[in-house]
Amino acid sequence: MKQLFFLLWIFLLPNMVRAQLIHVVRSSIMRPIDPPRKTSCKFSDGIGKTVTVTKYIPGLDYNVYSKRLINAANQGNAKAQFALWYLYYHGQGVAVDDETATKYLKKAANNGLAPALYQLGICYLDGIGILTDNEQAAKCFEQSASKGNMYAQTYLAWCYLNGIGVTKNRSKAMQLYKSAADKGIANAQCSMGLAYDKGEDLPYNKDKSMHYFLLSANQGNAQAQYELARLYYNRGGASECNTKAFEYFKKSADNGFAPALLWVGECYNLGIGTSINQYNAFEYFKKSASSGDGHGMFECYLCLKNGNGTNVDATEAWRYLNKSASVNNCFAMHFLGYAYFTGDGVTKNYDIAFKLFSDAAKGGCFFSDEYMGICYEAGLGVKQDIVKAIMWFEKAAKWPLRDQENIIKHLEILKKQNGG
Repeated sequence: MKQLFFLLWIFLLPNMVRAQLIHVVRSSIMRPIDPPRKTSCKFSDGIGKTVTVTKYIPGLDYNVYSKRLINAANQGNAKAQFALWYLYYHGQGVAVDDETATKYLKKAANNGLAPALYQLGICYLDGIGILTDNEQAAKCFEQSASKGNMYAQTYLAWCYLNGIGVTKNRSKAMQLYKSAADKGIANAQCSMGLAYDKGEDLPYNKDKSMHYFLLSANQGNAQAQYELARLYYNRGGASECNTKAFEYFKKSADNGFAPALLWVGECYNLGIGTSINQYNAFEYFKKSASSGDGHGMFECYLCLKNGNGTNVDATEAWRYLNKSASVNNCFAMHFLGYAYFTGDGVTKNYDIAFKLFSDAAKGGCFFSDEYMGICYEAGLGVKQDIVKAIMWFEKAAKWPLRDQENIIKHLEILKKQNGG
């Protein structure tokens, strides 16, 4: 068999060609992100700011844990009950105690306080201080939404979208999302943008999708910022689009949306919308890898193997490669297969190599196609099968690899030798 020399495309393809081959994937409509527990924000400045009750108690400070506050709560003051939930939940002036927090929250909810019903729904959903009960969660969201709480309505929409505690009804979910979106709820606006962009629950509409993404992103919604970046990035080519893509990827990443971390790294690595900065690229790839992103791990492998933005470290590179392959990143599986195929840093093992090439090809790694052909032609790690070898070489010949010309020539020879 004529050896076909594999030239690593990830290193050798021009940056803009590589950029066109890497496609940013749309995210899904997500559950609303709940804010973290706080240790400094006051109840009256945050969640309790708009809570009013009919009974006014002179001098009562809802921000401070006190006997007066407890007495007010025990006397049925809904705002005091809600405030005690806040203080116990966030550990402000008292130790964190989810069960006690939820006890007071239920009292406030039973008194009809819409924000308390909303928060109680989240507690039922996540089992915070109470047993998990999706049906009760949905009921709380519905009751809160009926009182005008649009955050609860967004949660209720998510429940209907996924059949959480209610019978799945995606049409109703869209109605609820739209109502909340039009009243300024950023998560609902992002969800509407995704629905119009995907074109399943709502008719595809690029303009409406962009409209809702912009509304949400301008409120700081990190997922919407990512989606805007995706739309600009996947347009490709135009410098203005690339600049916008980088801007929104960066905002999204800085606002905590983990999938954006990889693409900020790619922008720095390839000079998309910003100047090439391999040090910054490696820093974002590390953050992406730490978030569990397999491709972020793979990019860390490439950086460490080649000294891009960091010092060469073969041991650490190998660790990242194996970790990336373990979470089924198709590129990592291919490179690991190549290591076993050539005996680069490991004992040569064609059986393992073929299995990795096969899994990589199934996952969409197109340059594994060539090595599937090589393995089938020579019977390396698999029973020899010339028909399958030709099939895989034909697939490989369609891709813009540096070895494309040699693949096509070898394919022609193989066909002639076997009566093709």
